[in-house]
Amino acid sequence: MSSDDFFCPAPWTGLYYHENTASPCHISLEKQHMTPTEYLQSDWLANIKSELKEGKVPKNCEVCWKKEQRGLKSSRQSEIRMMGRGSYGYGLGVNRQSSDFNAEDPTEVVRIELRASNLCNFKCRMCNADSSSEWQKEVEEHPVLLNYTQFKFRDFTNTSEGNFDELKKLSLDNVKTVCFTGGEPLLIKQYYDFMDHMIENGYHKKVVLEMFTNCSVWNPLFIDRLMQFEKARIVMSIDGVGKAAEYNRKGTKWDVVEENFIKFSKLPLWNLHYNVAISPYNLLDFANLAKFLMKIYDINPILQTRCYSVTLPYALHWVHLNNDLRIRVMNEIDKSIEILQPSNFDVLKKELLAIKAHMLETRPEREDLFISFTKTLDTIRNEKFEDVYGYKLY
Repeated sequence: MSSDDFFCPAPWTGLYYHENTASPCHISLEKQHMTPTEYLQSDWLANIKSELKEGKVPKNCEVCWKKEQRGLKSSRQSEIRMMGRGSYGYGLGVNRQSSDFNAEDPTEVVRIELRASNLCNFKCRMCNADSSSEWQKEVEEHPVLLNYTQFKFRDFTNTSEGNFDELKKLSLDNVKTVCFTGGEPLLIKQYYDFMDHMIENGYHKKVVLEMFTNCSVWNPLFIDRLMQFEKARIVMSIDGVGKAAEYNRKGTKWDVVEENFIKFSKLPLWNLHYNVAISPYNLLDFANLAKFLMKIYDINPILQTRCYSVTLPYALHWVHLNNDLRIRVMNEIDKSIEILQPSNFDVLKKELLAIKAHMLETRPEREDLFISFTKTLDTIRNEKFEDVYGYKLY
């Protein structure tokens, strides 16, 4: 394998800072408990650069590698696409190649992704305590859930004020994008302060502000700050509609989420995306989600696609669906492809077709794993898969 076969620019260009830990991107398997400066100067980061330049797949990057082996979209591929989009993405220059990066080159941060806290009002089935305070509480009460996740339980704290101040002091003159994730960003007070910092120092005129939201909260104080940025991108997380949404994303009140989704869609933003985390739960009702996305498209035709197949927790990978449910999923995919005609949905359609092709060529891997996880969570939450999908799973 040559260095061009598997290369990612993120170790040279990105900083993902999550509750006092750092890594090149959000999908990293390993995160280093360091200050931002310590991370950027670390041997750990230097080793990842060296391995990538040698044509190796670092352990930290195996999630992307495995997705690509199945013909699925990976975060690595997204990083490469954005690298070549000029001011739209990272602003690194069109068609910059792996040969333009050297192992010894320092990291020049052009994209900062912050997860200041895991504070969230949802506990989505495909999530974990790393990203949701509600999941954290549930794991504390039901440690059996740790059997289904690679995340070890720990006490989560907000990013320290010292580290947050250090993030503010980084050379934002070179930064093209600042991304807020969570938790739910509209609930995290540090993001309000960080927006104030960027506005007060004029960065709102040059930095693209990106935010991921579950659309459960509409706070005018946040929206007012957001609208001061010349370029703002909202990514709305949507994995289902109606009772399927409320089952998959525990804490959802669908009428509220739908109303806020429409309100966000009507904002005069520079860029608007939705993001779908593809798991067995939404694949089984995907045509209804497709209809909703077309409804939003009619409201705002600049709407663009983001999506990914859930691989963690592994129990929620769609490879574990039994043959009965696979047939239903493939029918849902066919109906969804017919519904999602505009080119805005091409990324999503490609992912769905790759899933269908894989199901046609393979057998279920671990039916018991998906069933066990679903039954365990149903019992804890007093819910029932059959009530939502009309199929007796266990």
